[in-house]
Amino acid sequence: MKKNNIKYWIIGLVLSICACDNENITGYKEIDDNYTFKKPEVVFKEDILLKRYFLDSKSDSVYTIIKNSKGEVSRGWAYKFIRIGNWFFENKKQLDSIYNYVNYCGGIHHINTIQYFVEGKPQYEKGYWYELHYDTLNLKENKPIDVEIKVNYDKNLYERNIALYFFRESISNADYCYFKELKKDSLPSFGKDYYSFEITPKYKGIHSINGFYILLPKKQSNANQMVDLKPVFFKFDLDVK
Repeated sequence: MKKNNIKYWIIGLVLSICACDNENITGYKEIDDNYTFKKPEVVFKEDILLKRYFLDSKSDSVYTIIKNSKGEVSRGWAYKFIRIGNWFFENKKQLDSIYNYVNYCGGIHHINTIQYFVEGKPQYEKGYWYELHYDTLNLKENKPIDVEIKVNYDKNLYERNIALYFFRESISNADYCYFKELKKDSLPSFGKDYYSFEITPKYKGIHSINGFYILLPKKQSNANQMVDLKPVFFKFDLDVK
């Protein structure tokens, strides 16, 4: 992009930032309704605008928004400068993809799932991600509820999913580096890429369910003829009334 165009783009961004009634909001309802931030840190570098929203002065969790002059936006949470959770990638205000990041062996930006979109519609034959289905209106104490997990992945990259496992204890902000050593239970598939199970919450409040499933990649050509299995981690919270 020409320097003059970049200059005008930056001036427009500065004016839009200054015109905001409340500089402490991100402009994304699902974030602003649930978090209160300090005044953001704003950094310009060439045609990149970086805004970082801190929960407080001592917090390591920062909500980050990155924009460029092409209309591309990426946003999500970072913990100690490492991406965590869902990051949304948009192109000219259209959702392009969602990348989910987890803490894995201390690495930087470890991708757990990738979900692609075209005109707002998820692409089931691209990336690798899962769908979770359950009746949110009937989450009650001591009442059984059916939960379904549908596994989606690129059939050109992966042959199939092998198995699904639940960790016996809930994990919060975990480093999944040692997930093989954690106690877990397996669940057979009730379809090629479909799992179903029933749970009965024993108390009111948040019930966290953690686990992972394994994708088998297409055959790879390498020296030792080994295939690197792809673990995909999941975590969801049931708010029992």
